[in-house]
Amino acid sequence: MGGYCGYLANMGGLAAGADAAYIFEEPFDIRDLQSNVEHLTEKMKTTIQRGLVLRNESCSENYTTDFIYQLYSEEGKGVFDCRKNVLGHMQQGGAPSPFDRNFGTKISARAMEWITVKLKEARGRGKGTGEGGRLPW
Repeated sequence: MGGYCGYLANMGGLAAGADAAYIFEEPFDIRDLQSNVEHLTEKMKTTIQRGLVLRNESCSENYTTDFIYQLYSEEGKGVFDCRKNVLGHMQQGGAPSPFDRNFGTKISARAMEWITVKLKEARGRGKGTGEGGRLPW
């Protein structure tokens, strides 16, 4: 999910209430994995008996999806079961829907309105673009 950009995995993790999201921008090591497995093991012993771990495909060369799956499976024996699911391209988003296209148009129009207002405010104060053509905000 996302290659070298962890945004999709991170936002998906936040939206779904994931226990961990391993992404390219946040390096991790075996101690982090161990800590997360321990957290999930303790969580499963309570009334909340579900867990979700996301891994961005470019988060680590060494800690692959298979490695993390095997680690969680082995360390969670007797407490929880693991399942591995690698999303395909279509499940990761696919072509934008009409809603997506409409929303993209609306949000970009709003952004242009905001930029226009800021430029007018800057000119009203006697400021244009600054040195090197930089905007004053």
